[in-house]
Amino acid sequence: MIRKRAAGSEPRQRKCKLRRFTAAFLTLTLFFSFPAGAEAKSRQEEYIQVGLKYGSSAVNECVLKSDDGFQVVNITEDGPEDTLPLPAYREIVASVENGTIVIRDPDGTMLVSDMGTTGALMPLDYEDGDGTVVYSGTEYRDGIRLTVYKGSAMNVINYITMDHYLYGVIHGEMSQSYPLEALKAQAVVARSFAGQNRTHAKDGFNVCSTTHCQVYKGFAGEYPKTTQAVDETAGEMMYSEGEIVQAFYFKNSGGHTQNSEDVWSAKEPYLRGVKDEYSPDYSWSATMTFEQIKSRLEAANYSPGTVESVAITGHNSAGAVSELTVKGSGGTVTLKKESVRTVLGGSDIKSTMFVLKNGSAGGSMAQTPDEIYATNGSSTKKTGSTLYVLSSSGSAKKTEIEDICITDGSSTASADGAGKSGETVSIVTDGKVVFEGKGYGHGIGMPQDSAIKMAQEGMDYEEILEYFFTDIQIR
Repeated sequence: MIRKRAAGSEPRQRKCKLRRFTAAFLTLTLFFSFPAGAEAKSRQEEYIQVGLKYGSSAVNECVLKSDDGFQVVNITEDGPEDTLPLPAYREIVASVENGTIVIRDPDGTMLVSDMGTTGALMPLDYEDGDGTVVYSGTEYRDGIRLTVYKGSAMNVINYITMDHYLYGVIHGEMSQSYPLEALKAQAVVARSFAGQNRTHAKDGFNVCSTTHCQVYKGFAGEYPKTTQAVDETAGEMMYSEGEIVQAFYFKNSGGHTQNSEDVWSAKEPYLRGVKDEYSPDYSWSATMTFEQIKSRLEAANYSPGTVESVAITGHNSAGAVSELTVKGSGGTVTLKKESVRTVLGGSDIKSTMFVLKNGSAGGSMAQTPDEIYATNGSSTKKTGSTLYVLSSSGSAKKTEIEDICITDGSSTASADGAGKSGETVSIVTDGKVVFEGKGYGHGIGMPQDSAIKMAQEGMDYEEILEYFFTDIQIR
């Protein structure tokens, strides 16, 4: 269920409230369980869950702090329902005992004997939208949910409204220094991504806090301008055929975005590649030896043996490399689509918009210029550095050896052996290859550099989104 905050509401500012309850009441918390069938409170916002520590990074102990005390809540489809106030405690300690999560005060006194599977700890004034909880030195809006991991550790999950989550996301993905309309486009894309994403369903939450999903910095990542971008697009997502779209974004298109099936596998009607007339130049170059390429292939469980050649063997409709073939003594490895970047390294191969260049002089078929021989199979004649090449009509054209390439069908080299370091080629055989490209990222959806440029030229966030996502509705 998508719940929106009232349109035109102002960005929230933190407030502190002090609420007091008697010590006698607090002693009733020593044996706590959630009431069944309790009526859920009506909430104005949708809540999502953000994984902070989980799986292999799960923790054995979790210390939480809140200036205003805590409220234990039960998570329902309609949002949190209050179950137990803990106003006297500014710090609590959670751990796993006998397979359940137990809450104690810093002195070890038990406050909650079992958090159950749907419990969360919120700041006491969470209903005002103002409270925060501090975990591991970082301040987070709304609450913390804890779940048992492998019987003895805990996953730590930020249980938070969608817009509060976005407050802490936007600057981490697009700097608050950029134009407001670009930030608003980023807000709608990020909201759509979070609203549709199911990557971490098996882990028990919606999204994580890293680049795997979206960079989330909590309260410290909030800025007035990014908060404004979230508020001015409150609740808005992109839809296609009635469903929230898979909203992807990346840094720079290199001049053309990609069809989803040309990068991954699924063909989505709203993820069509488009010519990007607003893309700022982003050029890059990466040099790898054949030995380095071999190591990266082996790390991805390929067995190429000694690498003998690297070749571009396919392009997609946007002009990006769709297939890279590495021939080795142990076999041929063909990397397709985005696996070119994931296997060879996305920080080096920044996009698939690249060409190959010779990385060093000398090819595998090289000879020195004054030792080129011609043969008819029975006799051999040594040539000089100048040859005459016959056309199909029989006319001879004077040609320097350095302008002639020789191939055996799989390997190609310059006849003079120089290899023309830095020359664009389709295949490299000389032991070192230069990948020279443009753009940065997987190429699907909205290129952030272009969104910024479009906003600078006066376009609004809806125009930006509708340029890069085909036939979508924003609502």
